[in-house]
Amino acid sequence: TDVRSINNLIKAAEKLNSTFGAIAPINLLKKKYKKKNSLAKVNAINGSAMFFSTAIFKQIGGFDEKIWLFFEENDLCLRARNLGFFLYTISNAQAYHEGGKSMNNKSVNYQMILTRYWHGQWSKYYFYRKHYGVLRALLISIPKFIKLIFQMLITAIYNPKKSKIYIYQICGMISSMVGVSSFVR
Repeated sequence: TDVRSINNLIKAAEKLNSTFGAIAPINLLKKKYKKKNSLAKVNAINGSAMFFSTAIFKQIGGFDEKIWLFFEENDLCLRARNLGFFLYTISNAQAYHEGGKSMNNKSVNYQMILTRYWHGQWSKYYFYRKHYGVLRALLISIPKFIKLIFQMLITAIYNPKKSKIYIYQICGMISSMVGVSSFVR
């Protein structure tokens, strides 16, 4: 994100005044935008570059401290929308976020990668349970759970290191299902 993009975000926020929950630049890697300087109302925005007023952020309740990694922006965006605030992206402000690249770096240790996978499943189940109830969270999570079990069993034979990633995902999901807190703050 460059200075011009930040200035464009600020101008758009001032124009929207108090009607917006958050505003974000477009992610150059995600979509092709045809209209220059367009403001689009959206259901959610990427947390890698999101802007909001401090007052509205506080009114929304800030970030859920139970979520350490993954789904924190989904949670914030949904709570903003539930309070009647709108979310926007603006095409004359741009960000470049590849998503997950920091964890695919060779300097990141294996335990950190496992932690990432654990939290991915923990946060997903937690988000759906928090906003839609246990039944819907289970309906969304069970197919993934079954898939992870099969992937773990298959990879255990030829790639135990990869199998451990599936084990961590399963453990993260189960931990969230039984109410265990995320273990990193």
